[in-house]
Amino acid sequence: MLARCCPDGKVTEPEDVLDSSASSSREQHVPAWTAFNALATKDSIPPRSTIGYCPLISSSPTESHTVYTLLCRSVAMAKQGNLPFTMIVLDQAIYAKAVDIVLQRPDEFQSVVLRMGGFHIAMTLLSVIGKRFGDAGLLNLLVEAEVAGSASASLALAGKQYNRGMRFHKVVAEAMERLRWRSFIDSLPDTASTESETTTDAMRELQSCITCDNLARLVTSNAVRALYERYQKYCSQQSSTSPLFRFWSSYISIVSLLLDFIRSVRTGNWKLHLSCIHAILPWCFAYDRQNYSRFMALYWSQMVNLPTTHPEAASFLANGGFCVQRGDNPFARVSSDMAIEQTINKSSKTSGGMVGITRNPSAFHRWIVTSHDRARITDIAMQHCGLDQATEEKYSLHKECQESRIKSDEADVQRVQATVCGWVNPFSDALSYSGDLVSLSSGMSCSSKAAKHLMEAEEVGHEAFMKFLGERLTNQTVKFFDAIPKQKLSTFAVPKSSQSTSRRATAISVLRADCALFSKMAVIAQNRHMDIRHVLSYPLGPAPLSLCTSDGTLVKTNKAALLHLMAKSADTSNAAPPPTEPANSALIVDAMALLQSKRQSDLPATFGELAFVIFTSLSRNFRQYKRVDFVADTYPDISIKNIERDRRAADHGQIRQHISSHLQHTPKQWVKFLSVGENKTELI
Repeated sequence: MLARCCPDGKVTEPEDVLDSSASSSREQHVPAWTAFNALATKDSIPPRSTIGYCPLISSSPTESHTVYTLLCRSVAMAKQGNLPFTMIVLDQAIYAKAVDIVLQRPDEFQSVVLRMGGFHIAMTLLSVIGKRFGDAGLLNLLVEAEVAGSASASLALAGKQYNRGMRFHKVVAEAMERLRWRSFIDSLPDTASTESETTTDAMRELQSCITCDNLARLVTSNAVRALYERYQKYCSQQSSTSPLFRFWSSYISIVSLLLDFIRSVRTGNWKLHLSCIHAILPWCFAYDRQNYSRFMALYWSQMVNLPTTHPEAASFLANGGFCVQRGDNPFARVSSDMAIEQTINKSSKTSGGMVGITRNPSAFHRWIVTSHDRARITDIAMQHCGLDQATEEKYSLHKECQESRIKSDEADVQRVQATVCGWVNPFSDALSYSGDLVSLSSGMSCSSKAAKHLMEAEEVGHEAFMKFLGERLTNQTVKFFDAIPKQKLSTFAVPKSSQSTSRRATAISVLRADCALFSKMAVIAQNRHMDIRHVLSYPLGPAPLSLCTSDGTLVKTNKAALLHLMAKSADTSNAAPPPTEPANSALIVDAMALLQSKRQSDLPATFGELAFVIFTSLSRNFRQYKRVDFVADTYPDISIKNIERDRRAADHGQIRQHISSHLQHTPKQWVKFLSVGENKTELI
């Protein structure tokens, strides 16, 4: 990150994101995370892995008999090859079935070592990140910064799109890290901003030539170490005083954990792999990923004890046997389950899927039986033609090393930084929200319950993880397959229960309350000899139903009814429009109506251009009217209209964006922008 954001190698002088002229004048030459690591490890390329295709089993993969057949065939192939162990990589659903079978038949499957696929574990962590940070402003940030479309961002945050999700989080995490580093540098006194010539020279050398030696020289520099220690201390101090700083610092930490997990696979580092799984587990427990919490905890426990139970398998994994190298690129190994997706699953796919081929059972069976041979033939043909991925990609030129990709990544990072600075910067604006946890996009505070849960999520998850290990794996006082209690931690998301309450259910509950109160009033009036008509002259609820509804909100009225009433009472028999408008006439323009009528596709690029377009259209009436009034609403903090605005904002969301310059870009979600009164006030 420092190599990408520090011009001229000066670590204590990072690029100012608010200075657009400096950002546009400096070209980026350091590639993003994946390509940077590929260049740093280009001298250590492991040999290619040998990939073979096995015949498919024509049955549902989650059926117990299918999994049992899989285990038996795998053991038979291992014996045929004189292997001391049988290692099988599965996704979570099939892993759960396989574990149950192996535990029931320990003698038959004594040599079997079951592993969970790293690709599916990474997707689970992607979904956890999306659940924790999506509604806190991350989803709107991706859309507003033009990093992703609304649909793509939603699917990526849900863990449904791996490649896009990885790129989105790498871009946002780098932007957040730059903003946090900028705030740290600004907090240093002037005397502390000077750095040694050795550090500057090491950074410049790394920027010009990314190698493992240059990177080690920079990392082991005493000046960089001292600065990094001060940075860690600064982050710790700010996190202890500002929940907002702590919350988004946790985002950087979780994305770093995800990247470390990917690094462990790409470099074949088994110890780092197990360490990352141990760190991922508390987040799975915290955000109720029950299946992965249960079986990934078992998987981690078995892998830690593997040197005792299967020493040959432990040695194989420690030497990088848990990942697959398909080409000649550095930093390019992948998990076994991802290799399956990239090889036999990809090669055996057909246009339209099985439905597009046939619905004949016998034809479907023939397709299954021959799929592995067809996939193998397809791969051989692609290799001969030079069209396979391993032949196309050269290790000297990773796709992220291309100049166009470097510029694209840098532009995305800068747009994310600019968008965050236009909203709520969690690192520079942290003191303004020292006691509140607010959304980046809307600036709205979450509930105290949600804030408490978000701050304590990792500790709650770690406590649940350790309890699971002690009760179900170590002491075995609780059955392993018993239900795991859900934590039900709140986030910025609005609870579904509050949105799903129907008007009919609300009316029934109010009617029951009114009946109970009416019964009490009737009994009291009879016992005290009171006039029942006088008693019933008062409303049954806390406020008259003519003013408010049963849930306490004000009664909505149709404003057009007043206009219709005035039109009926007016005498329009002799009224006729003048042939021409009077000379001293005035034109009154409703500013909010004009802005609300703007469509997203018609918006100019910047707020300055938007103002120019609006006033250009108004200036056409200057000759026709003596006076043109551009009238806008006011938005006081206390207003009966706020209830209706909050109700509308709850339907489609809202975005709080600070307008600091006429050069600032207009939002990509115009309706959400206009849902906030402060935005319209600053715009006017």
